[in-house]
Amino acid sequence: YYGKYWVGVTYGTRASKVSNFRSTGSNNSVIYLSWSKNSRATGYKVFKYDPATKKDVLYKDIKGANNTTLSVTGLQNNTKYQFKIYAYYKGSVGTYNGYCSSALSASTKLNMVTMNSVTSPSKKRITVKWNKAWFSCTGYEVMWSTTSNFSSNFLSVYVKGQNTLSTTLNTAQSGRNYYVRTRVYTEKNGKKTYGSWSAVKTVKVK
Repeated sequence: YYGKYWVGVTYGTRASKVSNFRSTGSNNSVIYLSWSKNSRATGYKVFKYDPATKKDVLYKDIKGANNTTLSVTGLQNNTKYQFKIYAYYKGSVGTYNGYCSSALSASTKLNMVTMNSVTSPSKKRITVKWNKAWFSCTGYEVMWSTTSNFSSNFLSVYVKGQNTLSTTLNTAQSGRNYYVRTRVYTEKNGKKTYGSWSAVKTVKVK
């Protein structure tokens, strides 16, 4: 004669430690992070160190094992930051956190050029003025777009001369908001190298 089976207890296993956690680049206000896919993960949690509280603060809870990149935005220029990450597995009875990575240090770039003003003096025109770069350069690239992240519908112009600090852009539409940014460039042997983009300014075109 047998009794009934005991229901028992359900356990889960930790997701393994995230590998290849690294910075893939930065500009003056953004740091780009990347890591290798963890096939056992339900998602990842990325932490940013807060020097005021001396604690690692959750920056982003990323759902899905295939999502292995992150842009950390709104940062101060020319500043060093620290990040950590762990994968987690969400089972039927709870969430199991993986082992946390070591601290990753990454820095934003120095703001090499700042726009002083962006105005629309006349119909379908934008006048842009910026400060002089503090180091020797070939000139400046100015980009304008109807999309705030410059992912589509954008144009750019190269303004030669370190001492040339303004330009006027021709737009396709009136009564539309345009987004403008600029950066320095240096050209040598036909190859251009660039500084980081300035902060974006918005202007409504006449």
